[in-house]
Amino acid sequence: MGPKIDLTYQRVAVQNASAIGLTILLYDRLVADIQSAIAAMRESNIVKRCTAINHGFLILQQLECNLNMEEGGETAKSLETFYHYIHGKLLEAQGKNSTQMLQEQIEHILQVRSAWYQIESQGTTAANPESIASSAAHPAPASQRSSYGIEDQVVSSWSA
Repeated sequence: MGPKIDLTYQRVAVQNASAIGLTILLYDRLVADIQSAIAAMRESNIVKRCTAINHGFLILQQLECNLNMEEGGETAKSLETFYHYIHGKLLEAQGKNSTQMLQEQIEHILQVRSAWYQIESQGTTAANPESIASSAAHPAPASQRSSYGIEDQVVSSWSA
């Protein structure tokens, strides 16, 4: 009976969520998928690990498809780069069977999720999400950024 209650709760949460709220829910699910992959790695369960990572890829694809590159400007570009970075790191972690790399991606995702949450809590979709852009712009240490195409500039404006 527990899983049915969870699904009902999730369905209601999705139906009542704003666009930003839906984005936050996707981030939450992405984190849950990565945590599931970590557990699967520890259990040496390759099928479970691959299923979790593949679902995470689908979420990243959904997040990227929802970017409005015309109106989102540099913030949308930073988020696109962020999603590509996370995708690449998930692939790398899966290949290396590295729970540490997966945990690092969770930390990056939660940092950007926090910025989305701050905007959502302000109750406006017209907010200036500088914190999202700056969180997404630098997920990797400076020594790794150039190899992932992440620029050293911080995005300072966004229009909805």
